[in-house]
Amino acid sequence: AVGRVAVVRKEVPVVKILGASELSVTRSQTLSLMSSVSLASCTSSSASLTPPRRVSYAWTVEKLTSSSQRTSVLVTVTSVSRDPSRLILPSYSLQGAALYRILLNVTTSTSSTASAAVTVSVGEGKVVAVIVGGVVGGVKGVRAGGALTLDASKSYDEDEAGALMWQWTCVQLSPS
Repeated sequence: AVGRVAVVRKEVPVVKILGASELSVTRSQTLSLMSSVSLASCTSSSASLTPPRRVSYAWTVEKLTSSSQRTSVLVTVTSVSRDPSRLILPSYSLQGAALYRILLNVTTSTSSTASAAVTVSVGEGKVVAVIVGGVVGGVKGVRAGGALTLDASKSYDEDEAGALMWQWTCVQLSPS
């Protein structure tokens, strides 16, 4: 019996998210991921990769909800990148003290698919107290009976955008 084998040219995408496979950021940082895609063909005589043509990109963000990292919840975020091969999430897009898996699925015009993923740990930021004008080492002197004005309007919380609430305490250091 003689059989015929037909070789079908189908390009297979090879996708990578550039950089480390595990990243750490804080909520106040912009998260920027870049990918590279190349196409390998079974019919080429070598394993050389060709530049991608007509490739679609689909980024997915999942918040991992268990210590085993097997349970996740899909998170809706919007990349501000015009380049579909890049994911750029503005600051405060992700919750602090959380672990995320970011997955990139690539599909070619011949419906071949490939994917790559990274894990992103979003740490907790800190509250930064800033006293404007004349405070050295956390101490500001004032004469007895004098007026004291403190301005903390430049203070901020790295995890939350928006206004802060202040609570002031006055301690007499001298004379004791």
